[in-house]
Amino acid sequence: MRIWKKAISAALSAALIASLTTSAAFAHLGAAGESDQSAKLDCTAAAVATAVTCAQVADGISTVTLTGEGGALAGSSLYISATGASIIGSTAAFVLVGGIVTAADASNPTGATITLRAPAAPGSAVVSVYSIATATGIATLEGTLTITFTATSGLDLSVANSSARFEATGGACNVAALAANVAPMGTNPAAKLCVNLKDGNGSAITANHTVNVTITPVGLAVPVSSGAAAATAGTAQATSTTANVLAGWYAFNIGGSGLAGTATIGISVTKTGGATTTFAPLTFTFTGPIASVTATNNIFAMAMGAAATADVVRFTAKDAAGNLVATAGSTAASSSVTILTTGAVVESPGTATGNGSVTVDCAGLAGAATVKVTSGGVTSNAVTVNCSDVTATVTVAFSAATIVPGGSATITVTAKDAGGRPVADGTGAALLLSSGAATPVTVTTNGMATATYLAPFNTGTVTALATVGGINGSGSASVSAPAPLPGAGSNASALGVTTAGPFSTTTKVAALGKYQTFKISYGAGAAGATVGILVATKAADGTWSAFTRLTGRVANASGDVYFYWKSSSASWVSVRGDLLGSLSNAVQGRWR
Repeated sequence: MRIWKKAISAALSAALIASLTTSAAFAHLGAAGESDQSAKLDCTAAAVATAVTCAQVADGISTVTLTGEGGALAGSSLYISATGASIIGSTAAFVLVGGIVTAADASNPTGATITLRAPAAPGSAVVSVYSIATATGIATLEGTLTITFTATSGLDLSVANSSARFEATGGACNVAALAANVAPMGTNPAAKLCVNLKDGNGSAITANHTVNVTITPVGLAVPVSSGAAAATAGTAQATSTTANVLAGWYAFNIGGSGLAGTATIGISVTKTGGATTTFAPLTFTFTGPIASVTATNNIFAMAMGAAATADVVRFTAKDAAGNLVATAGSTAASSSVTILTTGAVVESPGTATGNGSVTVDCAGLAGAATVKVTSGGVTSNAVTVNCSDVTATVTVAFSAATIVPGGSATITVTAKDAGGRPVADGTGAALLLSSGAATPVTVTTNGMATATYLAPFNTGTVTALATVGGINGSGSASVSAPAPLPGAGSNASALGVTTAGPFSTTTKVAALGKYQTFKISYGAGAAGATVGILVATKAADGTWSAFTRLTGRVANASGDVYFYWKSSSASWVSVRGDLLGSLSNAVQGRWR
């Protein structure tokens, strides 16, 4: 036997029908996409969320009707119970006694119904169907049906569950969002705005709501007929059309008016007799004529004699506002390629878009081709593509001549052919080190390959040997200890703002609001270095805080820095300098 679910006032979530076994099942009444409700409720009442899955209000009054379908469980009787809601009635072959429904013959209770009363509080009801074999009396759980009862607020529009996006014109909503919300300014229609309304339970909203669309600035974009219902800005498609066949989706087509710019699409939803909810606005850009074309290398060098290779040079076209012109139309003419020097054959990209790529065929020649792309009457920058011979020279360079033990540097390997051109991209490369370690080097790009080198902790000279295309090259660097830290600095103070002093290490006492100067010296070797100024303060109980870096000063040619300090309240501080971890003596100052 199978149980069909039906509802009065609002009913079951079809998506929750699950956990079924063997011969018994719960199923929809009607074809896919149709309501599974009886004629008593066609899912257009106020509490209804969608025509397919209806949310039942937990009001303690509304009812849900389950209708039986026969033909499955011959030789058995049925035992049906419910938790979370009360069974209050049954008809025909179903018999209700003490809140339990039974059927003496499970083979054909077609048309028999069971009525459940909704609970007063939100929650779920589980209806369990057992078959009892007549011959053995053994009961088997045939399946369960979960019914969700929701609070009234759960049926309200939820912005979090709803969505709005642009899709391609000509089809139903809920297909795929556009990759980029952009079209040439003359495209009409350019895109379909699809708004999907859902309530707090995630169910689609199909009635009693109006979707309002505004487009600013006025005149930049225009509403266009959207399917059979011809929706325009400010109105909603509340019923399905050829352009919008899915419940809960509202469609609006927009098109370019012939002006370039970015249109802001405002979206709000008004419930009949209720409040208006505003969605986050969307933008759609209508591009103007091509103003600039930029060409870039995807491949810098190819092997001499290499066959035609696509996507060697890429180019993009933008309008005057910097917007990418991504499609053909009134703003993008066919692109062409200009070769300024010979040595390689560059083929036309054969595209009518404002953006694309160039194919290069190096034939049997070595040389360099300078390529420019013209699109929409605008010519790009020049890009060089090399058709290179075999490797002739390899050089290796460290980014620093001296590396501290345990430090790092970048190793650059450069490989060229006999004509000084970079070897073909992808040429194999390998690196061998006399000490330390480096990240792997495998292939070249524009004749170069790089690796990050980690020096050992012992000192000495490191040599790097690189092999590219069977040719070797080497380079070296010194691994040596860093320069010694400067000696301890001296610190002294004087009253007022002064560089002449006299300075001494005794604690000075200044009047409130007056300055004291602290002179910290590290010698001429510290010229140009930044000396940190560390300050500690004395609390009322006589305890001192830890020294904290307050600021920094750049040492003059003599290695001296001056720090000026004043206080408008009674205070006691201690000041010292810090240069690369070398601390000066501390000198105190008071204000009272």
